[in-house]
Amino acid sequence: MMKRARALWAATIVCAFSAAASAEPLSLRYSATWGGGAAADIRLYLDERDGRFHNRLDLETVGLARWLSGFRVSATSTGQTEIDEVAPLVFDAIYDSRRKRDKRIKLQFVPLPGGSVAEEGPENTSTDPAIAEEFRRDVLDPLSCITAVRRLVRDGGVAPGKTFTLAVYDGKRRFDVEGTVKAVERLRWGKSTIEALSLQLLLRPVAGFDGETDDGYKPDAHTREMHVSVTNDRRAIPLRLSVPIAYVPAVVVLDRDTKL
Repeated sequence: MMKRARALWAATIVCAFSAAASAEPLSLRYSATWGGGAAADIRLYLDERDGRFHNRLDLETVGLARWLSGFRVSATSTGQTEIDEVAPLVFDAIYDSRRKRDKRIKLQFVPLPGGSVAEEGPENTSTDPAIAEEFRRDVLDPLSCITAVRRLVRDGGVAPGKTFTLAVYDGKRRFDVEGTVKAVERLRWGKSTIEALSLQLLLRPVAGFDGETDDGYKPDAHTREMHVSVTNDRRAIPLRLSVPIAYVPAVVVLDRDTKL
């Protein structure tokens, strides 16, 4: 259950990739279900202004998922938004569950000539060795990806017929996020109709994933396919995400009381 909760948290991060740039900070609330049952409450805060960004995500399991795992996570990411790139500085995530208390991943992005490398901070609680430096060069943490895609949306880099790829490192695993706009849809939201983009996101493992089980299945290292709907405007607010976790669908939905 712990791994499934972590997978849900990762899926939620990718859902947040689709938030577009806005002059005002965004404070959003989501609910998640897994197999049709309540799984988690999620809060997302995004702020980008004055050449810097600050993002925060809080996820806490509810219902049966909370009783089984007690999983929750709070994560922040800060960095700079240069003219042609997003440069994360610090990523800090604290995990908690019934089995493991106060697990922490902290990454510091050290400048290099022409790029950067993600290094572990002294606060890290993991005893696993870091993956090779080549996989930690010029990467984004999961939350700074939100800001990177905000820039893509602002510059017209996310649109029907266009694709994008981001290199992501979460402190343990390195993967690529490949995004494609599949369709433009009209959706009912409250008493109004809104236009939304339907995105397909593929998470392709690169390094740091668990190996195969005896039957050849890689529970952590297979490509995940997600489907995300976002408002088709400069805010590009994430509306809905669906992704299979352990072959069971997980769905993350924006609070229906949110005014769009």
